Amino acid sequence: MTLFKSQHKRYTNFAEDFEENDFSAGTVGFGQRVSANVSRYGDLVSDVLLEVTLPAIQASESVVNGAGTEVADADKAAYWVNAIGYAIISEVEIEIGGTEVDTLYSEWMFLWEELTQRPGARLGEQIGKFAYSADVEEDMIEFASQERKLYVPLPFWFNKYWMEHGLSIPLIALTYHEIKIKVSFRPLADCCAVVYRESDPTWGDYWALATDKIPINTASASAMAASDMDARLLVSYVYLDQEERQAFASVQHEYLITTTQRQMHSITSASAKSDQLKLYFNHPSNALIWFVRPTDFKNLRRRFSVGHKDMFDFSLQKEDTTVSMWGDVTDSVASASLNLNGHSRFPDNLPGLFFRQVQPALKWPNTPAGYTYLFTFAAIGGVWNPTSTLNMSRIDHVQLELKYGDNIPTSDVVVFNEAYNLLVIKEGMGGEVKDPMGGLDASSRVSWGREAPVLSCGFTQERYSSPGALGLLVC
Repeated sequence: MTLFKSQHKRYTNFAEDFEENDFSAGTVGFGQRVSANVSRYGDLVSDVLLEVTLPAIQASESVVNGAGTEVADADKAAYWVNAIGYAIISEVEIEIGGTEVDTLYSEWMFLWEELTQRPGARLGEQIGKFAYSADVEEDMIEFASQERKLYVPLPFWFNKYWMEHGLSIPLIALTYHEIKIKVSFRPLADCCAVVYRESDPTWGDYWALATDKIPINTASASAMAASDMDARLLVSYVYLDQEERQAFASVQHEYLITTTQRQMHSITSASAKSDQLKLYFNHPSNALIWFVRPTDFKNLRRRFSVGHKDMFDFSLQKEDTTVSMWGDVTDSVASASLNLNGHSRFPDNLPGLFFRQVQPALKWPNTPAGYTYLFTFAAIGGVWNPTSTLNMSRIDHVQLELKYGDNIPTSDVVVFNEAYNLLVIKEGMGGEVKDPMGGLDASSRVSWGREAPVLSCGFTQERYSSPGALGLLVC
């Protein structure tokens, strides 16, 4: 070995390009659910983005302020909510052969970008995402004043990890199974805000929310309709050289994949102090990520909300008008504990700050700016290969105990689990492992139909010679 010679590994020949895939089922629009089959243009699928076209918008013709006075045109405006590329999506599902493999949610996609996107490549204009500032709404109004194309990454297992091309889906090996992607869009009222200028004697001018108002489509000069948007999939295909193409088409593939699980809980009493949430997740878990969001967040702006109706602001409002007209904010989760079969996983009642700042700083590329909480079982978060996991399938009772901040309003608690499973592709079909306790022959334990998979094994990182076979199951 010498420092004065460099080596270059020779890679097989390939080509890559993007192709548009239109939605073939359903009508694209706000509040609609659509689906598209991934066309067989290439041999592998390596990236999928949702391309969204939004029209320029402006304030409604009639906007009345709090005193019941008609607002002049110069003092009213409209904008898309923060991170509209994520906010416009309720959920996205991917199916192989009619079986759901994974589902993504807008909040999960937002948090994944916050935690893992490398510095210098954070998403902004691409998804309509803004950072908080005192005059951020001026930027949001300008952004909405023009027609915009958004390119929203859909972080499924095969494209969520930077520079990890080995997880691309071998489309050439799925002879008998189609890949389908289903998208559910949020209603128009959740995606935009009409505002008017008000003045406060202490804080000066600000933009107030005009409730129950829909903006005008600037191009048509009429009220926005559900159909005033367009969307399609933008899919990156890989074309292999002939020899490698034949190999991918003929051999069995086993892929170690990550999927997203979600559990929700409602805080129905404003006087609630704590909750003990029994978690029903399964499979080896990388991390638990949770947040608490006020049910009335669309009307409850807080100090660091990025505009009105910011669905990604998970802070708890404090009544303190000495710092801002919106009050101050604090942790919605004052402390947390995790019990596994009655045993504490870490010291009880660690403060919210530990899960919000310390855990991301220790394990992840980035620390989220907002009030998001997590505990990571992996040694390194945000990488595809498992460095350590907690096998939820082998634990009977998993309980997350949360103590809330003072005066928490009625809210929704959302807990995400990033879990591992094994995807097997064989004889032109693909499916997840349903009973990996049966041994190393995963192909005999694949769910080809709609039966829910159950995984109860640990994994080791190991690459072996079969093309695309990146996960080795060890029981």
